[in-house]
Amino acid sequence: MSQDLPSLSSELLYATLTAAFTGLIWVPIVINRLSEMGPWMALKNPQPDVRPHADWAYRASHAHRNAIENLAVFAPLAIIVHLLGLSTPLTAAAALVFFGSLGTCMVDKSLNPKQTVHIPRDQG
Repeated sequence: MSQDLPSLSSELLYATLTAAFTGLIWVPIVINRLSEMGPWMALKNPQPDVRPHADWAYRASHAHRNAIENLAVFAPLAIIVHLLGLSTPLTAAAALVFFGSLGTCMVDKSLNPKQTVHIPRDQG
């Protein structure tokens, strides 16, 4: 029994990709937390607002929170456009720009090449 599935609009596709990317960018932050605190303390998590030692993890954590906040606005709009059949080349382009800007912001906030790493040297 073969059923024709409705095609996925560009807006819904980019909303799905944005949600998946937002979930995936949390993985390095969790790995950093496990390595800095140890598995037991990280999983116990008595202080969820403890600042990570690595600056990239701190920036990535804030970028992740920002991505979640933006997804809460973007996803319902994409779903509404899809359900009402209001997809146009302009809305598709806007969804693509939103998805692209998310990746650009994550890379810029997490791996900012302007940031320098200071490696202390033994003075003795």
